[in-house]
Amino acid sequence: MKRPETIDQNVALAVLEIVTRDWPHAADGIFAAYEKARALGVPIDRAESWIPLPHPVLWRGRTLWSPRSTGAWIVETRSARIEENPEERAFAASPLRSGTLSNRDSLLDKLDSELVSRVEDLAVPLDAPLRTMVDGFTDAVVLGLEYGAERRGVFLFATRREGGFDPRMLDALHTLVWALTPLSRMSRWRGVAHVVATTYVGPVTGRRVLAGELRLGEVERRNAVVWCSDLRGFTSMSVSLEPEELVRRINVMFERVAGAIHDEGGEVLKFIGDAVLGIFPYDTEEQAVDASRRALRAARLCETMPEGLAIGVGLHRGELAYGNVGAPDRLDFTVIGRTVNTASRIESLAAGLDCRVLASRALADIVPGELKLVGQHEVKGLPEPIEVYEPLR
Repeated sequence: MKRPETIDQNVALAVLEIVTRDWPHAADGIFAAYEKARALGVPIDRAESWIPLPHPVLWRGRTLWSPRSTGAWIVETRSARIEENPEERAFAASPLRSGTLSNRDSLLDKLDSELVSRVEDLAVPLDAPLRTMVDGFTDAVVLGLEYGAERRGVFLFATRREGGFDPRMLDALHTLVWALTPLSRMSRWRGVAHVVATTYVGPVTGRRVLAGELRLGEVERRNAVVWCSDLRGFTSMSVSLEPEELVRRINVMFERVAGAIHDEGGEVLKFIGDAVLGIFPYDTEEQAVDASRRALRAARLCETMPEGLAIGVGLHRGELAYGNVGAPDRLDFTVIGRTVNTASRIESLAAGLDCRVLASRALADIVPGELKLVGQHEVKGLPEPIEVYEPLR
């Protein structure tokens, strides 16, 4: 947002002091700024904001505030189901989207640092979100904040003051949004970093990356149940399907597999072509039993897949190395070691045995009654045959 022509220095200094603090969430800082502005004589009786979120699925964050209560940060989604959500339909039809206030174009398309809309007659029925403005409010203004090309935040302020916002108060509102710009943009960049880390390397590993654990070769030994899976018939699909359809089907499979692993407390470390590598960490033998059962439950959820797709899953448990490998300018946070290699070999063995899920003896021994022996089989890279087990039906 460009600097307003007239700055309310008291509001500017107060809000800039607030936004430099380390807030647990940006919404907390925004609410504190609203409270400070009100204490300085700006009669804000309701404030709402819509902030674009840097996320592959989530659309925007919404804050609601009044002097009597502060609302939670509400995350709304953009998906194929958006039309089923009444609030989303209302927002899409609102003056902010359809331009039914001062012009016929979408206000979101025209918002800049200037005041773009003044609601003069609040007795006129309005679509959400301004519908909430009609009961006892005398004035409402909307301000915009740029977050880059085609990404705008929206701030809406309303008052019950007789006569509405006077010119000095309007200057203060411009100052308020301008002074919130550092917090909003810093929060957005933090959000980008968080989303990139957690989306691309997983929530647990992502937190380690964000904590600065980036030194090449820095690994630790951990115990975990390792999940390896891949899509059956991928080679024939890659030949017969158009690339867009192939990617769509892979994503259908990934959504089911990742959802099952995450629902059972595991973590997806990486997608490799049509394969998935996941872990269910544990520290004690008691936790190992729990992790093994959770991994098995996740695998059973994937025995049937949407659209006739099928996967094979290999499970093994044991010690592994967890940390950074790669080159100084291109690191990968991953797990390596014999446990991981064995799980991968078991998964490959599953296809030849026409099994959807196979597990090692190390896993079967601690969950008695849940698996049955398939037999001993030689696997590439291991010196001796291994016993493999499949879930009881």
